[in-house]
Amino acid sequence: MDARTRWRGRIVLPVAVFASAVGLFAALSAGPAGEDPAAVVAVTVAVLTVPVVIGVLVGLRVPDAWVGAALVWVGAAPAAVFAVELWGETSHTAHPWVGAHILYVVKLGAWVWNLAGFTALCLVFPNGPIPGRRGRVMLWWALGTGVAAHALASWLAYSSESSPLPTPVEVTLAVCVFAGILAVPAAAVRTLVGRYRSGDATTRLQLRWLVAGASTVPVLLAAGWAMQAWWDAPPSVAYTGFLVAMLVAVPASVATACCATTSSTSTGSWGRRSPGC
Repeated sequence: MDARTRWRGRIVLPVAVFASAVGLFAALSAGPAGEDPAAVVAVTVAVLTVPVVIGVLVGLRVPDAWVGAALVWVGAAPAAVFAVELWGETSHTAHPWVGAHILYVVKLGAWVWNLAGFTALCLVFPNGPIPGRRGRVMLWWALGTGVAAHALASWLAYSSESSPLPTPVEVTLAVCVFAGILAVPAAAVRTLVGRYRSGDATTRLQLRWLVAGASTVPVLLAAGWAMQAWWDAPPSVAYTGFLVAMLVAVPASVATACCATTSSTSTGSWGRRSPGC
């Protein structure tokens, strides 16, 4: 199987997820249950498209790498989350979609998957997944933490609708959810440090570009949570910095690393001997 065939196999799922989510955006905003203005939907789609387009271009330039597909997931994962949220919210309208009542509960904790693509990118940049048992443990730990956090976040949010005052157990579980969600991307970023220490000059140059944008994502996410919890800031204010860093700054850093290093070398971590972004 050649490099381009492998690349197509990796990229087809995130591209399909993104395209389906955009189709749902259009249908939900145009239908009778639609509440978001067309301009808001258009801006949302445009921002989410940035990492998808960059991921496809990186994949075309370096088809043997995993980074292109991971970049597409950076946009596809939050697109899927927003689609689920919009679908679930139709349960409170006069024209609910099929299954909206179930998806409403699901969407209460779906936000944890906004970081799925970013985490995947950190785990495969620049030379593919971490080899051996450590890489498998990191992958399953990230997936397991995401599923558990999603379930807990949905349950806590649904419970709070009927009982606005949380119990001590619910407060403890909420702290565990937020700590777990921060721990996954923080650990993924931490793996980049190990790659940097063991990498050659080209790998270190690549990683410096990514870390320049990636290190701000967990920090800005935590800052958004604090702004909502302590100052009751609306999501559009609390999470703007986080979304810009994840959807624009990080993909731009990866694209810059790709262009800078592929233009200076044709082997090493960019070549067939050690394929990477």
